[in-house]
Amino acid sequence: MPEIVRSLLLNSYSSINPTVGKAVSLNGVMVLSATDQGGENIRPFTGSATKMLSNNTADLGQAIELNGYSKMNYNGANLLMVPKEPAHFALANIDMTDISSLMIVTASTAPVTEKMIFEIRLDSPTGTKIGEATFKQGPPAANQQGPIYSPFMVPITGAADGKMHQLFITSKTKSGGDPGTFILAGITFNAK
Repeated sequence: MPEIVRSLLLNSYSSINPTVGKAVSLNGVMVLSATDQGGENIRPFTGSATKMLSNNTADLGQAIELNGYSKMNYNGANLLMVPKEPAHFALANIDMTDISSLMIVTASTAPVTEKMIFEIRLDSPTGTKIGEATFKQGPPAANQQGPIYSPFMVPITGAADGKMHQLFITSKTKSGGDPGTFILAGITFNAK
């Protein structure tokens, strides 16, 4: 797109509603088009551009390569049950460029009793490790009712290569004990 057109578009649309008034979805397509009327000795201009947009929150229902993990759906939310044995799952077609961390949200009905190690790896459960964190659930509030939601951050330390990868998330208990029953309720990719 010529620079003058890019400038006109940016100056004309300083604020675009990213969902165009619709509900947030896993992916979307943004189409921009511009037309002018032309002028004396100037032909009318028409141009357009299309961009595929991805939500930065992963739909856990799209998880693949499940080894030990199991999918479940509760009130329309896709969730993954975390096993006590070493396990993994993958998310397909992820570009880690400009991603600084993942926020993983867990949920349980009782306190998780064991620390868990989560690793982020490229293309296989033993591929290049680009992130690691230990999850330890804090104590629930004294008047806690309902599920205990516990988010934790996994810093991304590996360099991005600008390519699409299968992103494997592995988990295991830190000392081999039984953590109890808990689920992964969400994964959000945080930008640098």
